[in-house]
Amino acid sequence: MKINLGTQKLLSLIRKIRSKLAIKSPSPAIGKMKINLGTQKFSYLIRKMKSKLAIKSPSPAIGKMRNKPAISRLSLIITKLRGKRAIASLLPVIIVGAVVIVAVSVWAFSGTTGAQIGDMVWVDYTGTFDNGSIFDSSVNESFGHVAPLNFSIGAGQMIPGFEQAVIGMIVNESKTVHIPSEDAYGPKYFEVLLSELPADVQIGESLTNNILEVIVINISETTATLENTHPLAGENLTFSITLVQIGNSSQ
Repeated sequence: MKINLGTQKLLSLIRKIRSKLAIKSPSPAIGKMKINLGTQKFSYLIRKMKSKLAIKSPSPAIGKMRNKPAISRLSLIITKLRGKRAIASLLPVIIVGAVVIVAVSVWAFSGTTGAQIGDMVWVDYTGTFDNGSIFDSSVNESFGHVAPLNFSIGAGQMIPGFEQAVIGMIVNESKTVHIPSEDAYGPKYFEVLLSELPADVQIGESLTNNILEVIVINISETTATLENTHPLAGENLTFSITLVQIGNSSQ
């Protein structure tokens, strides 16, 4: 269609040039000279029009060249689709691998959860006061009991701060904990409600639990004052603890 349109323009231009040449030729000689000049211009215009027509008329080679970018884009799309299909084919393998990794991690972690409530544990320890002096130890022969201390976690056999420190520890783990007096052996003197004591309690009477022994030193209408007789009462304590063994409460 572009070639036909160009041909029509060329024919129209030829007719215009011919009409101009016929008007501007007053004599044969001058007319001949002008015709020659016009013929040169006409030839130049024809060549110019041909060049324009050649540019506007896509040849098979030019069409092929213009198709190259489209082919490149198509190849890129195909490559991407192949990559997605490859990933999709590997998806089951990736899922299975992830499940295996999680399972192994859970199994490995479950074996290192440490001591828990209900476990029987054996620990080595060294206890010190705030001034650094040692008051007891299971590894120092001068205290006469060089052997791990064993107790059942949660049975109320140990002071709260010590027991809490051991929970979560794994075998051969060591830690140092500072335990304030209220979480150790309690204050030296303290008050309780009479309703918390036996109904017939008397001044001077001694009361005990698994850890402490107290003496009733005063009784009022609603409360009683007690003296904590434990030698470590009122003291802040520091313990260096190493977990030696974990068992269960039946051992």
